[in-house]
Amino acid sequence: MARLAGMTAPMADEDLLRIREAAGARLDAVDAAGIEVPSVDSSDNDA
Repeated sequence: MARLAGMTAPMADEDLLRIREAAGARLDAVDAAGIEVPSVDSSDNDA
């Protein structure tokens, strides 16, 4: 269980920034390739 507890520890700000930058780069690549991505409507997920 100790190993699982470590997985839920908060991330460092630098780690979060790196993740955001990587996600932004991927989105830019999708836009540049002209790939259409359907928007997500949160109301579709209501149970």
